[in-house]
Amino acid sequence: MIDCPPPMIVFEVEHTVLDDRTLTAGQVETDTRTVIVDYMDNRNAVEDHFWSYGAVTLVNNSEEDRRIRYRQVIPVPPYHWVDVSSDERACFDYDTHSLVLDFVCEVSIGAESVVSWDISFPVVPGGDINLDGYVDAADIGLMLAAWDQSGVEDIDRSGNVDSGDLGILISQWTPQE
Repeated sequence: MIDCPPPMIVFEVEHTVLDDRTLTAGQVETDTRTVIVDYMDNRNAVEDHFWSYGAVTLVNNSEEDRRIRYRQVIPVPPYHWVDVSSDERACFDYDTHSLVLDFVCEVSIGAESVVSWDISFPVVPGGDINLDGYVDAADIGLMLAAWDQSGVEDIDRSGNVDSGDLGILISQWTPQE
């Protein structure tokens, strides 16, 4: 998925944090659908990979076949982003600094569809602007070329590339060996 889709209606879920895992469960029912979600992820202990596995049950409560969509939004640690290029169901929302998973199913009248996932994405420091696996002089060059402009070099999402972004880049420094 290239661009993140617009937000959807949010429903309450329960998060239980156990050491390095977050368990999430919830349910919402409307006249047209029921959505039941149950998944686990490492949002509170992300190091070099973000992972999530679970399932969502989508039930058609209406009197016609329906397309039912479920969107999962998971916050990511500050000044990092998730490389979701390997999965068309995922995007990274720079505005909310979140990983977004998007599931769509065609569900017949009175039927249910269960969508399950088991994903893992690399987490990249925001300072690795050229995505070569290092935060180094090449990234500083790209940042300086974008100084006082907006773009991917604006690590702290303040609206323009400035000394705050340079400070973050330097704090993430990982020169090649």
